[in-house]
Amino acid sequence: MVMNSSGIAIASDSAVTGMMSGQPKIFTSADKLFALSNKAPIGILIYNSASITGVPWETVIKVYRSELGDTSFGTVVEYGENFLEWLNNRRSEMFPDDVQDSYADGQITSYFNTLIKDVDEAITEKVAAGIANVDETIICAEAIELHQNLWSSADRLAGVGPAFEKRFAKKYEKTIQTNVERLVVDFNISQASQIAIGNNKNRYEF
Repeated sequence: MVMNSSGIAIASDSAVTGMMSGQPKIFTSADKLFALSNKAPIGILIYNSASITGVPWETVIKVYRSELGDTSFGTVVEYGENFLEWLNNRRSEMFPDDVQDSYADGQITSYFNTLIKDVDEAITEKVAAGIANVDETIICAEAIELHQNLWSSADRLAGVGPAFEKRFAKKYEKTIQTNVERLVVDFNISQASQIAIGNNKNRYEF
């Protein structure tokens, strides 16, 4: 962003993160800068993810821009507040329950894929170092403990309180448990490690 007395110029690269087959993928030809209004010279810039709950940001912004019409505001802050208010009010229409469920299931599975990858890499490193009798169960328990510490020390997302966390954990308990069972089968994790993951499920914030 460049700003002077004549105005503000905004530019961006074209790299964003999307999901493909439940795995994060970097796309290098995405649009990240959009007009927020057809009337006023106001723009919106996205970063990191190209979508929200699986719906492209570009689609969401185009719908908002169309519905905004000739309405204008006096400040950039007011445009931002109106966009967020609109997004919240249109939540059930833009992001139906089945879309939210599919996205949540994918994110949970992707997280466990990351955990399993961490364990596999730790095992590979020990084997490459010539360590005999590598105990996969212990390595998995150490990885789970590391992830648990990261979740425990993480700040909560704004607006996401304990009540939401409990609802989320209950609603997607089957998906979480299915992925925990993957760890049991692959690495024979202990009951203590399973309990640790269970304690983490109230802190999943995607």
